[in-house]
Amino acid sequence: MKFRRTLANVCSSLLAAGAGVATLLVSVHYLAPPSGWIDWAVQLCGAATVAIFVFFLSWGHWQSP
Repeated sequence: MKFRRTLANVCSSLLAAGAGVATLLVSVHYLAPPSGWIDWAVQLCGAATVAIFVFFLSWGHWQSP
């Protein structure tokens, strides 16, 4: 049981980090290049939000009812 929990945490964290980085890169490249610190803050918060959603969606996949 502990191995499954560790595997779920590691896989979910890796997927979340990848999704967050991908969101940030797509946002900076295709939407609008940031010009100030507020633009960076908005885009980083958006990437963090996507990463949190992806983490909990993938983490919940490993949980047993």
